[in-house]
Amino acid sequence: MSLIKAKNMMEIFNGNDVPDDGQRYWVVGPKQWSDLLSVDQFSRVEYVGPQDLPFPGGITAKRWMGFLFFVHSGLSKPSSDRKTLCFHKSAIGAGIGADVRTEVNYIPEKVSHLITSMLSLGAVEIDGDAARVQLCAE
Repeated sequence: MSLIKAKNMMEIFNGNDVPDDGQRYWVVGPKQWSDLLSVDQFSRVEYVGPQDLPFPGGITAKRWMGFLFFVHSGLSKPSSDRKTLCFHKSAIGAGIGADVRTEVNYIPEKVSHLITSMLSLGAVEIDGDAARVQLCAE
């Protein structure tokens, strides 16, 4: 992960007329997060101000170059490159088939309660111009 990759993604999103309304997100892996911490423009107060430093309330997320960066360790790594995800909130849709349903049953043979919860949902990409995959070497 580098400054050049962040600038290129910002140019792509701006070129595709993706709104810069604070709802752009970039999911990165732990290695990419540590790479970003070595980029001065990402981590120094002279560039981002004291309110946008990477660790104001922990290592949860940081807003930079129009994206809210956050770490997720479950991103796929098909080769030596990790797939990071950039998207706008409106580019992803979620459909709920069945809302959350919870059942509590008493099982006398076990002298205990069995609690089960169920739901049905799915997700889909709505706008391909506002959702991108960026490969980053590890």
